[in-house]
Amino acid sequence: MERYDIPDINDELQLPFDINIGVGAQALIVLQQDGVNRLEKAVFGFTPSWSKKRTSYFNARIEGSDNNTENQLNYAGPYDIVKSGAFKSAFMKRRCLVPVRSFIEGPEKEKLSEPYLVYSPTAPLFSLAGIYEYWTNPVNGETYLTFAILTRAACHTVQVIRHHRMPVPVSIHNEQSWLLPHTPDELTAMCTHDTVSDSWKTYALNPELVKSGRVHDAAVLKPYTPHTNSLF
Repeated sequence: MERYDIPDINDELQLPFDINIGVGAQALIVLQQDGVNRLEKAVFGFTPSWSKKRTSYFNARIEGSDNNTENQLNYAGPYDIVKSGAFKSAFMKRRCLVPVRSFIEGPEKEKLSEPYLVYSPTAPLFSLAGIYEYWTNPVNGETYLTFAILTRAACHTVQVIRHHRMPVPVSIHNEQSWLLPHTPDELTAMCTHDTVSDSWKTYALNPELVKSGRVHDAAVLKPYTPHTNSLF
C-alpha cells in the first residue's frame, strides 16, 4: 500500500469485504513499530493492557469524558484524552490509522434504526484517527490487538442526520505524521483541523439490513427510501 508507505502486505492479512463492521469484529489498521509502517488485523473494541477483563471501548472522546458535554463544534476548551486512564498512554504512544471508504451513523436518539452512510465523493478512501493496544487475556494467555476510533463534535454534515459526534478524520497530508511522536498540542491540532469532513455527504440506508448484522456486502450500501403510509 504505497499511500501508507507499507513495504509488504502479508497474504494472511486478507479480510473478506465487509462494510458493516461492528464491535468485536476484525478490521485492518495501519500502525508504526520500530520505524516501519505495518498493516495489521485488529479487533474493533479497545481494551487497556492493564485491564483484567475485555472492555471493548469502540470510541474515545478527544476532549475527555467531562469536557464539551454539549458537543459544540466550535469548542475551544481543553482536550483531556491525555489525562484519561484508559486512553492516555495509547494516545501518546500507540496511534493508528483506520482506512475506510465510508462509515455508518444514525441520529442520537434513533441510532441505527435510521442509519445513514457517510462518505466522500472526492476521497474514495480516507483515514480515521485511532489508538491501539495489545491486551492479554489473563485466563487463557491469548493476546489480542485492539483499537478504538477517536471522536469529536460532529461537523455540519453529520449534524444534519442529528448525531452529535463523529469519528476524527486524518487529512491525507497528516497520515504519516499521525503515526510519529508528537506533543499533545500537536496531536490535538491534527484531530481538530482536517480537510476530509468538508467533503462528506450522506444518504439513508435500509435499517433492516444494517441492524440485522447478517448482511456484510455491498447490498447494505444501496440507497433507501423509507416507506410512508398514505391514504392516497
